[in-house]
Amino acid sequence: MKKGTGEFKGSLTAGAYTNKPGYEDSELTADERSLNRSFDGWDGQNFQFDGNYGIAFENDGYFNASVMLAQAERTVRPSVLSLERAPLYDESYLTNNRTETNGTPIITNPELIAAQASGDAGLISSLQTVQGLMSARDIEQIDVASYSGLPAKTNMSLAFNMETPLTETSDFYAFGDIGYQYSDAYSCFYRRSAQADRVLVIIYTLTVLDLKSIMINITSPLLLELQE
Repeated sequence: MKKGTGEFKGSLTAGAYTNKPGYEDSELTADERSLNRSFDGWDGQNFQFDGNYGIAFENDGYFNASVMLAQAERTVRPSVLSLERAPLYDESYLTNNRTETNGTPIITNPELIAAQASGDAGLISSLQTVQGLMSARDIEQIDVASYSGLPAKTNMSLAFNMETPLTETSDFYAFGDIGYQYSDAYSCFYRRSAQADRVLVIIYTLTVLDLKSIMINITSPLLLELQE
């Protein structure tokens, strides 16, 4: 615990991460590397401020407080594979050939059914391909990639300690702290399911995409120091 008085001490640090993929030892294809390069740049911009100041009492006691404020933006590291290596749909999905355990058909490609009803041969053929169905749904391969990185965070804390004489043989001493943290926790890792029909979007969105956390911690023990 700091005991300094009459002097303010502070520091400010800042930084960021370069998002420049290195492909020297990568197994990504040329097309995959081109997709991943779309994330080139800087991210994770962050700063932290620390400050401390103390006040001296006339009875030789003191009160010292420290404050910390930090904020960091998220970092994103994608892993985008080509359509050939990581197709979003399989053959049974494209052709509506999936069934429940009791044999009830599962309609996974309603766009195909609509095209068949209209008699559009070209659209029917296109919707039975992965690329054609993704195009109809306005989905790109980069939209279904895996992402890893660091979450965005805001941290704040305030800590103090003080001491003051009570009598010639005893001192009163106290210290405590309060902390606050807010984070967009979903940003540290996100992976979209390879099969969209196996995901309940409402639950998935709540538990993965919008997961945030707030943490508050308060401690303040009091000590009575007796002197011999």
